[in-house]
Amino acid sequence: MIRIKLIFFFCVGILFGQTKWSKCNIDNTKLRECLDGEVKKKEWNKWYIAYECESEETKHYYWVANKIISDDATTSPWRLGLSILGTILGTYSANNPGNFEDSSDEIIPLIKERKKYLDSLEEIKPRPFLACALLVGLAAIVYLNIGP
Repeated sequence: MIRIKLIFFFCVGILFGQTKWSKCNIDNTKLRECLDGEVKKKEWNKWYIAYECESEETKHYYWVANKIISDDATTSPWRLGLSILGTILGTYSANNPGNFEDSSDEIIPLIKERKKYLDSLEEIKPRPFLACALLVGLAAIVYLNIGP
């Protein structure tokens, strides 16, 4: 009887849990990773990546488990079950925080912070054409000073 309840719990959790291939719970649009997929958080010993729906009017944000089954879970059925249970519980607790806020209230500031970081990288991005031109200019100056 306990086994049947556990199997039922796993099946229901997987069906209603948010995954990479599931759709938005509100407007039924596809999900995609926010920015470059580096907006992350750790919950229940698993990494969760921020996803947003592709809706044009309003965006909805979700935490989705990076891996449903952990790498070390394939060694035994017990670990496999615990890994799936951890994914179900972690996804639920990540998307439904204890303070009754939407997960988007947590994700949007992280997206803005990541966007600032990526924009700062754009400013110091190496420019190979400029570096090549500088080397050619230096070589010309050296050649004119040392050369014939």
